Amino acid sequence: WLKPRAVRRRRVPTPSDLEMARHTTDSAATNKWAGVIIASLLASAALGAALDAWLRRMQRRDGGSEQQVERRPFFWSLFLLTSSYVILIPGLVVTIFEYDLSLSFFGVVKPLSSNSEDTLGLLRSLSKEAPLGAAFLCLFAMVVPAVKVVLLILGACLQRGGSADHMRWARRCIVSVQVVSKWASPDMFVYILMMCLFRNLNKPPSLLSEMQLGLGFTCFSAFCVGSTIASLGIRMPSLPEEAQDAAAPDEKTGAAAMPSVMPTSRWGRMAQVAVVVLAVSFAVLLCVGVTLPCMDLHLDMNLLYVAQPALKELSFIIDSLGLPDLMHTQVSVLETIQHTCAWALKGDVNAGIAFLMYAVLVALVPILDMLLLLVLAAISARSAKPSQVSKTQQTLRAISHVLRKVGMLDVSLVGVFVVVLSLTTLRKDGVILSMSGGALALLGAEVCHYLTAFLVGVVLRLPASAATQHDKAASDDRKALDSVSTGLESSHSGSCSSDDASSGDDSWEDVEVGSLPVNVAQSGVEVRAQ
Repeated sequence: WLKPRAVRRRRVPTPSDLEMARHTTDSAATNKWAGVIIASLLASAALGAALDAWLRRMQRRDGGSEQQVERRPFFWSLFLLTSSYVILIPGLVVTIFEYDLSLSFFGVVKPLSSNSEDTLGLLRSLSKEAPLGAAFLCLFAMVVPAVKVVLLILGACLQRGGSADHMRWARRCIVSVQVVSKWASPDMFVYILMMCLFRNLNKPPSLLSEMQLGLGFTCFSAFCVGSTIASLGIRMPSLPEEAQDAAAPDEKTGAAAMPSVMPTSRWGRMAQVAVVVLAVSFAVLLCVGVTLPCMDLHLDMNLLYVAQPALKELSFIIDSLGLPDLMHTQVSVLETIQHTCAWALKGDVNAGIAFLMYAVLVALVPILDMLLLLVLAAISARSAKPSQVSKTQQTLRAISHVLRKVGMLDVSLVGVFVVVLSLTTLRKDGVILSMSGGALALLGAEVCHYLTAFLVGVVLRLPASAATQHDKAASDDRKALDSVSTGLESSHSGSCSSDDASSGDDSWEDVEVGSLPVNVAQSGVEVRAQ
């Protein structure tokens, strides 16, 4: 640095430096447009929420009833759902990921594998080499979003019918949309894991590896999360008043039908013990699954030499560099959360989306739901009136249903299994993706989660109107007894005043056979004529 400027020698940029500069430029442009997409999605939801608040205030000022306010749809949900489907279109045609894997020795960079894919292009390539993978990708990326639109349109048309049957089917359509909405995103989680694997392979100066998530990932991930949240804000159409009493509890709440067991019975106590065992198993399996690797990436040299015969002549140099050992890496869910958080803090917007999807939707939401299920089971065990469901239990139950509809641990596992099974476009270049033991542990944790939700539903007698049905049955019994008593008195007075004894007998037979309600006979009430 003491030499004059004219004499000072400048460092000549290497090919790796030029490649890094290109990636930096591409990343800056991707981050800018990804920020615009996320901001527009949030702005549409905020605009809809502001419109909801203004309309609610105007209706109440004009003297509108609370029922009229409740019948109006949530505009934040409609705006968010519409904007989510708008950005789905570029999510299918814009680059979803690109990776570059190169070998560097003696200043020479030799590409090993390089690819850039969008959803439609990946679907075309998989249809030729892996038809099963193409079928699953088409199901998740195209069929599920189309089915959601069809069900929403069908539900809106059924609501115009106005009858009780039409309303029931409209509610079923909306519940189906809420259940299947999250299943459009399994492959997004695999792309996140692949990004971590390829970036872990970057071991300069011998091995250069990079993977970037493109705007296709931004659009499709925003669609999946936005449409899932928006579907939960769709109002359930109310049943007509004459059909509400006859409706099953599950039709009123939109929950799946479940058998019920009293928590104080022997089967109820056994179910409570099973809930505790499943909760402990869930915690253990989740900790193991999060820390153990769930995906593995390594290089098959024989396939690599077949794909690139020119490298066969340099095999002695490649073997001396220990390339097979350098090309082996694994990634766990915990490492994915840590890496994506670090990259997000450096300004990578897609890494921030990946962090939220894995840290919140995959890890945090199932844990919160499991804690709510344990609280519900504990409240039921300590309840003085097990046959009645308190308002707190109903609220916790509703929150638990929402958490299960947005939790994506099951979705991520299905994505890992399907994409690892079908991604042969990398295998032909010698890059092998496989599933590790951590994914199996996470699968066991999710099975425990589902079983716990089922058992808590059975133990708690979760249909919120169970107590109401019990009170209604008791009221019917009282009304039936009153009607029988009145009928007996009238028949007895009629028989005494009648000159014809047979007339009184006929009248008594009418009361005994025709006026005796079925629920009185089932209650064991004995009616005697004096």
